[in-house]
Amino acid sequence: AHTDDRGHYELLGLTPGDLVVRLAGESSSTQYFQGSAPNPNNDHRGMQPVYYSNVDSLASALVLHLAPAAQTNADFRQATEAAFDINGRLSGFIPQAWTQLQLFRDGDRIPLGRAFVNLSSGQFRVTDVVRGSYTLRVQQYQADPPLWFAAEEPVTIASEPIRNLAVQLSGGVDIPVSVSYEAGAQDDGAVLLMLLPQHALGNLRQLSLGNFANPVTDAQPSEPKAFTNVVPDKY
Repeated sequence: AHTDDRGHYELLGLTPGDLVVRLAGESSSTQYFQGSAPNPNNDHRGMQPVYYSNVDSLASALVLHLAPAAQTNADFRQATEAAFDINGRLSGFIPQAWTQLQLFRDGDRIPLGRAFVNLSSGQFRVTDVVRGSYTLRVQQYQADPPLWFAAEEPVTIASEPIRNLAVQLSGGVDIPVSVSYEAGAQDDGAVLLMLLPQHALGNLRQLSLGNFANPVTDAQPSEPKAFTNVVPDKY
């Protein structure tokens, strides 16, 4: 939900259960621009993300127990503070390809920050970032042939902007996998392995190893031995 001009917000149609509410500050977005520099019209103010009621970690958040048809309130009192820009350029960049920039606060899986990127040159800017430690994540998708490229760069905002940050994009890699069994364990079943991404859920990879027959031919299919096309993320 977004607040209105009075700071009011509503989260409607929620599934009953135990919920937490997070004030994210600036919504995460990526916009494209042409020319040498964007004109973001930013005010160099920002807001630290907090959970209700005004705590900075999920573990400390107040849990709201929402029953069917119930309503509740979660009010925040959070001041803005000085914020700074991150400026740089993408290396290994594919011109005119779909591009997304996201900023993740350390320990948080919800992106924030308004980003601008030039699809011709790879120049970028993230505006109004408040103090803290972050991971800047960049993703690109090339349609023909279909390929993903990504990068993650740690950044720390203290009291000044970051300038001339170089971010190197990389393609996916294959990660070989094998499963061993302790003494007495049987290897006559299938084992499902999952590579769970911390940031981009589309990067999830699954792999099945073991003995499982094809129901049509009763033949054992060839087993994949690697997670394939794994793009940079935290897993």
